[in-house]
Amino acid sequence: MKEARRKLFIEIDREPKRRPYGAFIDFFVEEENIQFEFDGPSSLLATDEAIVQIHFAPDQPLGSLREKKLYRAIIEGFATAGEAEAMGLSLSLSLLWSAITKDFGVRLDYHSPLPCIVYDRIHFDPHSGSTRAHLSNSFPATASDLAELMSDVLGSSTVVDRQLLLSMELYAGASLEISDRAKFLGRVSALEPLATQNRYPDSITKLIDNFRQQLQSVELADFSNADTAKLKASLDSRLKQLQQESIRQALLRVVREVFPEDEEPVRAIDEAYALRSKMLHEGTTDPYLDRKTHEVERIIRRIYAARVGKPLKIGN
Repeated sequence: MKEARRKLFIEIDREPKRRPYGAFIDFFVEEENIQFEFDGPSSLLATDEAIVQIHFAPDQPLGSLREKKLYRAIIEGFATAGEAEAMGLSLSLSLLWSAITKDFGVRLDYHSPLPCIVYDRIHFDPHSGSTRAHLSNSFPATASDLAELMSDVLGSSTVVDRQLLLSMELYAGASLEISDRAKFLGRVSALEPLATQNRYPDSITKLIDNFRQQLQSVELADFSNADTAKLKASLDSRLKQLQQESIRQALLRVVREVFPEDEEPVRAIDEAYALRSKMLHEGTTDPYLDRKTHEVERIIRRIYAARVGKPLKIGN
């Protein structure tokens, strides 16, 4: 296996036209818990079909983020742009999973609708203007830890779930928030992309359809014709939403799937989501928000572990 991998790397390096495509992601990290040192070229990790490297991004942030360092992870060695995009998404997932399982913060920096950028390395150098890097040992994520975790996910044949990727991105990025309120809101909101709202059975949808028909025939003497039309359209839209379960119900179903015989996580997430709504709509908070955030983190990380199919390394 090692010899086959060595030959593949030689081919990637010396015959770029055979595997011309790569992908990269740019990201910030919670530097208190993981640090990078730059003193020469090295690879972060390798799979049987690609090489992953990491270094400073060529363009560093300005404005409010100027104190933070922006990093770039690159994966190379693909014959088609489609393969590079798929592995770029896997690279994003592997980085986010590493951050979640080792419990440090990551925020992806987007340049397009996808978290990764696909490029033709014959015409574009993603290393331009930077020095290649290696990871230094720093609790809780060492270089070998991070490489092992990312390699494990990258070596999986599982197709990346875009909603799971978004959810993990929101969760990992919340670690970089300064205020307790922003961190709590980010953690709880990270669950929403996982919540697919089920449609109610025909008996319920028919009942809602009857309400919608009644609405259209109602005369509203207190409103002008224009205002009546707007109000009916608004109410009709809200009635239509009642044909499927609420986001909150869908979230609780996601939790029950992972904790089928334990109502405590369901209760915790239900209370957290209710508090999130109250904070957003009333501007209130909770004196023990840090405790609630920690409780939510413990549950969500278990959900991610179940979705990714990998065990957590810290805080099981």
